[in-house]
Order: sequence, then C-alpha cells, then structure tokens
Amino acid sequence: MLDFQILDNGNLRVSAEDPKEFAEYVNEHADDMLTSYTPNSDQCFIENTESYWANGWGVCTADTLGQLSECLVVASEMTHEDDGTIVLHGKAWTNIHNYQIVNPIDAIIEDGYIDFLLWAEFDNEKFGEN
Repeated sequence: MLDFQILDNGNLRVSAEDPKEFAEYVNEHADDMLTSYTPNSDQCFIENTESYWANGWGVCTADTLGQLSECLVVASEMTHEDDGTIVLHGKAWTNIHNYQIVNPIDAIIEDGYIDFLLWAEFDNEKFGEN
C-alpha cells in the first residue's frame, strides 16, 4: 500500500500507492488499535510496509536497535536472525526529527507523503543480540 522513493537529497519519501484507497483503509480501521496515535500508528505504518520486506527492506523502531527512542527506522537492507538479532546492511532512514509530533499515517493521508531523513549507512551491523 505504501511506496518508497529515495530522493536526490538522500532522504526517503514514503507515499501511498493509491492515496484514496489508503485513506479509506485507515478510515475503515479507525477504531482499531493499529490506527490510534503513537505508538500504535507506528505499528500501522510497519504493517503497511510489509510488502517491501521480501525485497530486503525492513521497518522497525529505533529501540530495537539499542537507541533511546522509539522512532521509526526504515532500512534498505534488514535481516532478522533466528536468535532475534537484527542485521542492517546499506542505508537507514528515521523520523526522529518529528517523532511524536507528526503521525506518519496522518501525514501520508493529509500531505500524500512523509519524508524520513537519512540516518546512517551500515555494513553488516548486528543489533539486539541475545
């Protein structure tokens, strides 16, 4: 339902493939826990990006990577090991700049997109090892 596009400035734009359909989907699920405000809107965002995971992309919250924030992280190459470890390769983007200020789901509905800022580039870095 959502589309990823890397912009010329290196940031990541996430937009709805079909804005009307996406708005209808969110409206239909307005009473669900998924679409309520933070942190559950993050879960809604994560679930709506699952189609990209087969291509190596991944979405998680920063706290699962050992950060002191629960902001969203979108990674171009993310794998999950059997022991729960998350391994990042390539680039990652975050919404730390407007986390808990701008609901990503509402922004996509109202503005048509939300931009994530380039966070870092990773080379086989492991997070959350047990």
